[in-house]
Amino acid sequence: MVKKLHNSGVTVKTTRYNGVMHGFVSFYEVMSSGDQALQESAQFLNKVENDTIDTTENYDVLVKKGPTGFKRFKEEAEAFVIGAFLVGKSTIKLFIK
Repeated sequence: MVKKLHNSGVTVKTTRYNGVMHGFVSFYEVMSSGDQALQESAQFLNKVENDTIDTTENYDVLVKKGPTGFKRFKEEAEAFVIGAFLVGKSTIKLFIK
């Protein structure tokens, strides 16, 4: 889909973040990879808005490795805690009306 947009003249950029959970950008405040992706998106949109992006580039997929070692453990633990909190909050709402 993105390649078709590019071939039609739409400015696109694709970055694949390996080793991160689905929705990791939503946890940008606690996950460095989410913050990095959000910053990258903001920079891209800023360049498009200001017409400072090279639209003649070939379409490529940039692949970034996810965090490793303790940093990966930390991000996964934080995401798990946040996820558990949200599930718990939703469950409580079922019983308290």
